[in-house]
Amino acid sequence: MVNNMNYPNYIFININNLKNNINYLKKEYNYQYYILDVSNNAFNHGIYIVNYLQELIDYLYVSNFADVLLIRKYNQEIPIIYNGLINKDNIYDLILHNVILIIKQKHILDSILNLKIKDKID
Repeated sequence: MVNNMNYPNYIFININNLKNNINYLKKEYNYQYYILDVSNNAFNHGIYIVNYLQELIDYLYVSNFADVLLIRKYNQEIPIIYNGLINKDNIYDLILHNVILIIKQKHILDSILNLKIKDKID
């Protein structure tokens, strides 16, 4: 339930229709990878839908660190591409949650490569 403007709103997602739409797009557009943007809690539809889409989507794309945590709450395995703020406060969590990072600034890359972590970063 989404509470907006002092009256309740309900959003119903028909997972079968969503799956059919994704399958249709995959038939029409033959790409190597399929990425679904689920930023902002799947545009306020609820991030829990990732569990129903794992077999259809190769990657989820988010631009908000909170979305990474929400996705991992429901699904530990689906690959996530993160294109948001990377800083010393969230870098370890992003690495621990096995997130693919889009790094736009060289100084961020340098600071990540200089981290003292157990595993090697490629």
